[in-house]
Amino acid sequence: MIIIGGIKKFTQKIFYVTTAALFVMMCFITIDVVLQITRGSGILGNFEIVQIMMVFVIYFAFGYAQFRNRHISVDLIRSRLPAVIRKIIDILISILCFAAGIFMVRAGYTNMIDVWNDGYVTASLRIPLFPFYGIVFFGCVVLLIAFGITVVERVSILVTGKEDLFKDTIKADSEPV
Repeated sequence: MIIIGGIKKFTQKIFYVTTAALFVMMCFITIDVVLQITRGSGILGNFEIVQIMMVFVIYFAFGYAQFRNRHISVDLIRSRLPAVIRKIIDILISILCFAAGIFMVRAGYTNMIDVWNDGYVTASLRIPLFPFYGIVFFGCVVLLIAFGITVVERVSILVTGKEDLFKDTIKADSEPV
């Protein structure tokens, strides 16, 4: 329980980095647009910098979104099923997500090593891409851990019948988005 709570708090802290990166990215784009309108030229490398910030925004938010249960779901058929069947389906879907997460981590690691070995850099600013592929890999690892914890939580809910065992740090939103 303490480890799971610590991981959830850690993903919440990572989400603050996501929020800050999104804010900086929006400010950067706004300044670039204003400069293009007023001076006729924007910030050199704006497109690359915004792309790099998107890596933070997307991959640091994955684990947090999984713990908050803030992903897209279709509840048309699921809501009409008995509670036990819904819980079993949730477990099966969580296991499939965990399996997909394993492939994401493997692909993220492979891409990170390839970019490191080949020395890829951005086109105009020549920023090395390896650290950002490392962020992709890190985000996928956090998501995989979140999927694993979700499997454990859902199995324990099915076995014990208690749904509040793991709701100690991040409140889960049960309604679909």
